[in-house]
Parts: sequence; structure tokens; C-alpha cells
Amino acid sequence: MKATRQADSGRAGRAASPEAEVSHIRGGLVWVGAVFALLFVVSLFLTSGGGAAAPAFGPRTESTALQPVTITLQQGKSGYLGTSDTYLYAYEPDRNYGLEGALKLRSGTHHPLVRFDTSSLPAGAEVLTATLELYAYDADRGSEVDVEVYQVLRSWVETEATWRGPQSGEIWVEAGCRGSGTDRSAAPSTIQTLDGVGRWHGFDVTDTVRDWAAGGDNYGFVVVPAPGSAVDTYYFRSADHPTGDQQPRLVIVHVPDSVTPTPTTLLPSATHTEIPDTTATPSPSPTLMETAVSIRTPVPNSVYAYPEQRVGAVAFGTVDLEVSRLHVGLVKLEDRGPRAAERELGVDFITVLRVGPGWCVPTDPADWQSCQADIAQLVAANPGHWWFIGNEPENPCRPGAMHSSEYAQTYHIVYHFIKGQDPTAKVGIGGVVIPSKARRDWLDNVLHSYRGLYGEPMPVDVWNIHNLLLSECPDPLCRGREQSPCPELWCSGGYLPPEFGCDPSRRTWRSQESQANATEFKQLIREFRAWMATREEARDKPLIITEMGVFAPRTDAGGPFPHELINQFMSDTFDFMINERDSEIGYSLDDDRLVQAWTWYALHPTGDFYGYLFEWDGSITDFGVNLANYTARFLPASPTTIFFQRGWTGYTEDTDTWIAPDGADDTGFSLLVGSDSNHRALLKFDVSILPTNVEVISATLSLRSAAHQGDDMTVACYGLKRPWEVAEASWTHATDTTPWEVPGATGASDREVEAASEVWVDANDATYVWDVTHLARQWVANPSANYGVLLEGEAGTAGRWRFISSDQPENPPWGFHRLRPKLELLVRLPEPPPTPTATPTVTGTLPATATGTATLTPTATPTVGTTTMYLPIIVKGS
Repeated sequence: MKATRQADSGRAGRAASPEAEVSHIRGGLVWVGAVFALLFVVSLFLTSGGGAAAPAFGPRTESTALQPVTITLQQGKSGYLGTSDTYLYAYEPDRNYGLEGALKLRSGTHHPLVRFDTSSLPAGAEVLTATLELYAYDADRGSEVDVEVYQVLRSWVETEATWRGPQSGEIWVEAGCRGSGTDRSAAPSTIQTLDGVGRWHGFDVTDTVRDWAAGGDNYGFVVVPAPGSAVDTYYFRSADHPTGDQQPRLVIVHVPDSVTPTPTTLLPSATHTEIPDTTATPSPSPTLMETAVSIRTPVPNSVYAYPEQRVGAVAFGTVDLEVSRLHVGLVKLEDRGPRAAERELGVDFITVLRVGPGWCVPTDPADWQSCQADIAQLVAANPGHWWFIGNEPENPCRPGAMHSSEYAQTYHIVYHFIKGQDPTAKVGIGGVVIPSKARRDWLDNVLHSYRGLYGEPMPVDVWNIHNLLLSECPDPLCRGREQSPCPELWCSGGYLPPEFGCDPSRRTWRSQESQANATEFKQLIREFRAWMATREEARDKPLIITEMGVFAPRTDAGGPFPHELINQFMSDTFDFMINERDSEIGYSLDDDRLVQAWTWYALHPTGDFYGYLFEWDGSITDFGVNLANYTARFLPASPTTIFFQRGWTGYTEDTDTWIAPDGADDTGFSLLVGSDSNHRALLKFDVSILPTNVEVISATLSLRSAAHQGDDMTVACYGLKRPWEVAEASWTHATDTTPWEVPGATGASDREVEAASEVWVDANDATYVWDVTHLARQWVANPSANYGVLLEGEAGTAGRWRFISSDQPENPPWGFHRLRPKLELLVRLPEPPPTPTATPTVTGTLPATATGTATLTPTATPTVGTTTMYLPIIVKGS
């Protein structure tokens, strides 16, 4: 296989401005109308006998030269409403995206469909140029992506088309509208390169529109990345985007047919669109077949069936956010239940009720009277929901801050009110900022106050904390004070409860960088679980962490906070919470795990806080990519994309080096590949985290070029057959004690004879992609025989190229960690032959009870021909 990087050939037939187009079209109509009127008058004059004798009026035998006319078809412009579009998504093969405001494009997973009503194009018009234009408002990485536009060959419905089929009751010949000559044209209409965002991209579709003008069926276009192109996600505005002027447009420049004007051709008339007779015998089409369904085996002795269901995020809104991409199982809300669209995400929701001064004050009868109706409405609309009373109620500089005794009263009022409205509801305590000694002491005061006031232990169905590694100091100028009570002890962060006064022993200062200290994060959880185990109200109860993350946008030194550091913190803490168990202090119904679930802060930007997963425009951040890749290891969907790249999702392996007759370098920032065969790169990736029987649908290796000397060249990628060590490999040796069969690793026992793929390299600062699918299949099936690849330049030329290595530092804010070598796989669970056997699958989530017991609520799901797979949870570096 040979892939080449395509140059951008530019746009053909750029449209004039809308004003110019309208003026031109209107001028053409006036001119044509005048010609018709003149001919009509002459016709009346001659047939009435006036003037000299003349031949009867009939068709003209000479053509009139007409000026080109530009038509721009764009939803909502000049009364045009004929655009239909959607995108097909491989990970949700039965889901339709026809009403979303975005079209998403990514190799192998996201294919946009766009169709324009071209009935306004005059019959017989000569199409000079036609350009499909899409506005790219964002991309995950902004790589150059070669894109092919194909003509769709079959009917599809905007609100029904999915990855699996074009409309209800039909399937594509090849999923994703990929059937060559059946679903789409065999050859693309055009190939262009996407190379930026915040602008329009044009695609020459002249030949396709000419076919439609000649009477061909118009089923629109499908847009797909070219084989071997960079793997990146581009986001385009769709016809359903509510505002602006960035919806897809089709710009057609044509010359009207040069025939004699007649009343039927010059005057406007209703157009007739032929609709297929649905009662007639249809032409043969693919039939929906019952297929076997592959499922994963639920994790044994667990309150959550699958690990990713424990992972969640804090949400203040989910509009235009592709939350499903994260594969999370939990979303935290404030003062509301899930909206109708959010319920379709298939996740669990928990809600924090903000109470206390500045919010609803239950201890004030008048205030409580005014707000309890709102809470009653929420509870009635969400039976069995999880509610947490208060948000950081001990923090003096937040609304809702309370003395421990006041919180005990507040909790009592709200807890019993909710239980009275819905006995199935689960109610928990408000999360303190950090489970430190000071906060645990404050909670002890709460429990003691509750017993003193009500004569019984405080009822808590589920415990909740935040674990934000912030400084703890007496509060500064807040709550109306003119000066800080302890100016010599003040610092920013999680302020101490005022009831502790100015005790310097409780003051804890943490640097901004220490907010990503996974070791302290884990220790605080262990300490809090040990505290819970010695309190009747908390012993053997579920524990949810409803806020965690890294809030500091910049380091103390003033530079941007390294994304790589936050990503590592995320992966390390997630691994800990999924796996850490202790029979003395853990939750017995969850195999003694310390933590049952957690929510990362937050889905989108809030204030000056950092670490959010999506931008407001819906584009995913580095942290969102990291979280999505973390949950992908559990194969939450089939197929699933997962990538391996140093610095992401806990992957820290040094994976590459280069070798030459005069040296080698496994620690430099570059990989050298020479066309003189004297510089070769070695790379390998550990994919053992994947089960050995998953099916690898596709796999790509991506490298970023940095600089070069000499000529362009072809770089071939070979599978290696011999073990080698990154720190020991040289031109002559694979390890310190094992030589290559042939120096340079070119022997038959060193590497494969045939290259897995080849790529033409011709530009600096470009991403190049090699297809390594068949090699990745071997690596996944047999991890012990995974020796990686060798990259070698074409012999006989004089070029030497530098690619970015896995040792390249991030260098905030430049984000060079995104450019390191990356292996990306699209995998799915194996699908066995279908059988008539129905097997119940137990799934469920954690419903805690007021007595502290929790049970897994089973749901029997019949499946056909299932293959079960237990997914091991692998922890790296802990």
C-alpha cells in the first residue's frame, strides 16, 4: 500500500458576494422578461394583419448568447430551505445525528452526508463550475487531512440515516456509506486537503452537478478522509446550526440553455419532482440480517457492571457537547434533574442541592416555605434519584457556608423532606472541599450536633466528598469582614471553617503544581475511608467523589500548566479508584473498593478553573481526549478507537530510537530516517492492555515531520521480528548481547520482507500516517511477539528527514506532546455465528439504602449468540 500526501488544489469557481448574485440573477430575469414581452407584442402585431406580410411566428433557429449565472444554495438564505445533512458515526451505528448543529469528519468513524435541492437549476443548463463549501470551525489537532468527496448513489433520509443504514429498514452495502459503486460512486469527485480551521474549505464537484443537471438522480455527497491520511477530527457547521452564515453551501455557475424563449420557459412555473412509487416492486437492496451480539462479562463482585460506569464529570449544561464520546457513566448536576435529551445519554445522574445562606435556607421557615416547592417538583420528576445536600458547606467564602450545627439542622430538614416525597430517593451529605484532617473534624462536629439535636445517628445513604488539593487557610476578606481575622495565616484555596479560629496548626499550604499530586490524592482517600470506618453513620457506606481535578490554569512560576502533568494525574487517580481495595475500610458490597464513583471537574469551562473536557463551542480539549482514551480501554462500544502515545492516558513508555552506522540516539527529540539507508527509526508500542481476542479493524502509525535535508522520499514501514531494547539498539545490535542478522536490521530474521505500507514524505511540519493494521493484529493477539516497526527511506536518493520522537517535551503552551509518535487502533469485540440461544445479561448501578446496604439491580437483556469477555483492569506504573 502506498499513501501520498495531497496538495491543496484550491477552490474552483469562487462565488460572488450574495448581493452580486442577487443583482445578477434579477438582471437576467429582467432581460429575459423584456425579450419575451417584445416577442409577444410582435406576435400579436403580425397575426392581427398589421404591417407587411411576414412568415408565421415560430421557434427561433439561432441561439442567444446568455451570461453565466451564479446560484448559491445555503440553508435559510434567500428563502432556500432545501439542504439535508447529517453525519454517520461508527461508534453509535444506530444513532442519527440529522438535527445536530455540527458535521464531524474523522477517518473510519465520522462521515458527513450533505444534499442540496438543485431543482432551481434550469433544465438543460450548462454547468461551468460547482463547488461544495464547508466551514470548519474546529479540529482536535488541526492536522492536514486529505479528504475525498463522493457522489451518493442511493436515497437517504436526514433524520434516519445512520452508520448502519441510509433510512429505516435499509442498510448500506458497506456500513458508513462505503459501498463502492452501490452506496457511493466508485471514484471521488475530488480530493482536497483540510489544513486549517476558522475558514471555508471548497471541494470541486462540477462533474457531479453536471450529471444532476442532465437528469441524474441527486442523492448528495458523502465526505470521507482519504486512505492513509492523518487521523484527526474536523468539525463543520451543519445546515441546522441556528445562527451565523456558516451553513454548508453549494455554489453553481451555469449558463441557461440557449433555446427560443416561450411562455412556458420564460415565465415561472411549478417544478415537478418525481417521487418513486413506494408501492411498486423495489429494486434489490441489502436486507437487514439478524447478527450476533458480542458483550462483555460484568466485573464480578462489583456494584458497577463495567469500569467506565464509575467515571463521570461535573456538568452545568450539555448542549452541543458530545458527552457520549467520553463513555462516562455518571454526570453531576446542580439544582436540577436531567433534561429529556440528557436522559438519552444512557448515564446515571446525581444532583447537588445548593442550600444555606445565599441559596435556599431551610432553617428559615419563610425561606424554606418559598423553596421547598421547587425541591418537591424536582423530586417528583426524578424518582429514585440521588441527592446531595449542600455544596462545600464548610467553606466560609462560598454561598451556602454554615457552622457545623447549622448544617446538621439543614441536613435534617431536607433529608426528611425528600424521603417524605420519595422513599426510594438516595440522600447524601454535601461534599467538603478536601477530606483533610480539618474537614474530618468539621464533619465530626456535624455528626455530634445531629445526635445532640435529634437523639439518633445522622442518616446518610451515600457519602460524598470533593478531593481538590487546595491550600487550607483561615478565610480572607469575605462574608462582610473588613479585614482578615488571621492576615499572617491567609492564603488562597480551600478556606478553613471559621469555627476553628486562627489555629496555625490547621493551616496547609499547597502550591498550584501540587494540585496534580496523585500521591497525596490517594492518601487523603485512604485517610477518609479509615475515618468512615470508625463512624457509625459512615461505616461500610458507598463513597462518591463529586469534584476532582486541577483548578489552577497556570503554574506558580507564571507559565501555562502542563497538560501532560494533568493527564498523568487523571490516569493515576482513576487507576487507583478503580482498583484500590481494603477489607478493613472499603465498601463490602463493592469488593471492598474505597471509591465507588467520581466526577471530574468539569465538562466545560467555568470561571477561571482549568481541566475542563470541552470548550464552549463543543470541541474536545486535551483533557477530554485523555479521559475518552482512558475509558476506551474497557471497550465501552464496539467498535472503539484507542490510541497509544507517550504522555497520554498513563502511557509513559519510551518507545523509539534511531540507528545509523556512526551512532544511535534514544533520548533525543528527533527520529532520523535517511533515503541513503544509513539512518533508520525503530518504534514499538505496548498494546497488552487490550484483550487478545479483540478484532483490530484498522491501525495507523502517525509521525510528525520536523525538518529535512536533501530530497523528498518514500518511507517504508516494516514489521520487526526480533526483540530489541530502546536504550541498547544500535546499527549492529538489537540489544547489548544480541546482534542483528544484518547490520541496520535488514536481515530476514530482523524484519518482514515486505513493507506494511509506504508514505511519500515531502513537507516539514506535516503529519504522515502508515497503515499497520496487519501488524497490530499480530501484536494484540500475541503481545509477547510485539517487536514494533522499522522505518527506512528509499535507497538511491539523498534525503534525510527528522521526525518528532516520544522524548519531545510538551513545552507549554505549544503542546508538542500532541506531535509525538502515535499508534491508533479501531477495535471491536469478536462476533460469533448467531445462535437461537437467549442469554440474560446482568447490568446495573449502585442504589444505596438508608441502612447502608446497596444492591445491584439486575436487568435481564436477551442477546443472540453472545460472546462474553472479561476485561482485565491493568494499572501501569503504580
